[in-house]
Amino acid sequence: MAVTPVGNPYVESSDLVANYPGTSEALAERIDVVGVNPFADSAARATAIPSPVEGQMASLNDDNKVYRYSGSAWVAVGLPPGLNPVAPTSIANSGGSASTTGNTTTFTGVSSFSLNGCFTSTYDNYLIMFNSTSSAGGALTARLRVGGTDASAADYNQQRNSGNGSTLTGGRLTGQTSWLGSGASSGLGVMKMDLFRPALAATTLTLASQSREPSSTIGTDDWALGHTLATAYDGISFIVATGTITGTIRVYGYKD
Repeated sequence: MAVTPVGNPYVESSDLVANYPGTSEALAERIDVVGVNPFADSAARATAIPSPVEGQMASLNDDNKVYRYSGSAWVAVGLPPGLNPVAPTSIANSGGSASTTGNTTTFTGVSSFSLNGCFTSTYDNYLIMFNSTSSAGGALTARLRVGGTDASAADYNQQRNSGNGSTLTGGRLTGQTSWLGSGASSGLGVMKMDLFRPALAATTLTLASQSREPSSTIGTDDWALGHTLATAYDGISFIVATGTITGTIRVYGYKD
């Protein structure tokens, strides 16, 4: 009677009784590797597959994507050109509360919040959409982040143009310990940030545009931002100078 070797994914009909336990195990292991197993999120995937092998695949229900393990990381498969939602691997906040669903982080009454693990080799460039629904704070600043720690050295440069009513102003700052620093958190406001190559070991460039309505008028700010260190970063922090802020933030990756 033929005996199918354990590790051979094909089962001979005469082997179903003689070597059933071994072939069943082999088939199950083979399906785990070549099949696409569904998981609720990346945490559930990590629990079920603590030691993935290269080529193994899985799908996540929270972002509706299929991933392939490259040998060192889970990489989304078949991303369409254009904007793709990016979920942080974790978040941190001071004061208030914050939570993430998919690529949307909601924060309430925080003095600062951080997104970790959202910049990777999957994309070179990113879009951040920031929505302030209410605020009791002052100026908003931003810092790049890696491994859960802010880059707080004096390596931030910026050029700012600001409009408020009939008044236009501008200014340049170099050697700063953070970006921005306007009234971005005053009243209702929205801000768009385009980050270029934050996860590459190269200088990071950013364009940011923000509009706010502190009272009955509209204020606008436009920035050209740069970080002079050729370092790869995986996250970003936002810090309110005084008081707290409430709103949402979403991250998207630009796929060529």
